Amino acid sequence: MYANEKEHTMQKNQPLDATTQLQGLDDFVRGVMQEWRGRGVALAIVKENEVIYAQGFGQRDEARDLPVTTQTLFPIASCTKAFTTTSLAILSERFMKEHRGLKEAEKEGKEQSETKRVTGTSPSHPLEAYTGDFEHPGYGIFSAKLNESALQGLFNEMTFPIQHYHYDIFELLLEQWDEKMKISFLTNVKGDIDTLIAPFEPTGSDIVFKRVPNKEMRERAFLEQFVGVYEFLEMELVVSLKEEHTLSVSVPGQPDYELEPYKGTEFLAKGRSGVSIEFQRDASGIVTGASATLSGSMFHASKKV
Repeated sequence: MYANEKEHTMQKNQPLDATTQLQGLDDFVRGVMQEWRGRGVALAIVKENEVIYAQGFGQRDEARDLPVTTQTLFPIASCTKAFTTTSLAILSERFMKEHRGLKEAEKEGKEQSETKRVTGTSPSHPLEAYTGDFEHPGYGIFSAKLNESALQGLFNEMTFPIQHYHYDIFELLLEQWDEKMKISFLTNVKGDIDTLIAPFEPTGSDIVFKRVPNKEMRERAFLEQFVGVYEFLEMELVVSLKEEHTLSVSVPGQPDYELEPYKGTEFLAKGRSGVSIEFQRDASGIVTGASATLSGSMFHASKKV
């Protein structure tokens, strides 16, 4: 008797197979169709990624007496709403999981940034030396200016504060996205800040912006004051205007040099490292002479004409 009772209990606890579970389903569907006056329906049941039931009921074409089968196509109608909302729910869950992971990584990154910061340092130049326009051939102009004794950046019509981090490294405060981006300024051999480097491409190389001279230095009205003949070492140095917006200089025994604006009244010889000329003006603003640097030597010339 005990064995029979144990066997009965085991049979009772065993899960029913699909055929047993679905007994009476066909009659139920037909009853619902009759109650709702449905003409035809196809039903499928999927369990653990396997179709365990598929059946057609009613007719797909009453005039020709064609039955609904498992291959009958139905207009999907508003079922798209269920598919869409389900897909969005799945994507939302995945996005939120990734978002939480990114926020956690961002938090750790900020904490690490603070631990690596070298405290007690200061910029190598006064803040004014970091102002100006810096240009990249693909990314355009990045501008830095002073706003109430603090640096401010302008890029692609977006304005953001620039705060000192350490040495000549600064941080762009991207308040719109609650992020910070480190940028670095470089000094050239003359001791001037002439390069800005920004990691605008996280998976690529840093973007290098070069300082752009003041726009005034390419205007004819500004350049004309330097045109003339300058005398040094019993030789004549001739400065002339070329193509409206460019100065050139002729030196005896040397090829003509095209001058590129640098800053103030100083110009560099295009394609010639270490060759430059800086014009001098008196208290009234009249150009009186020039200092030319050539091969490490400096020559002073006075303006004749």
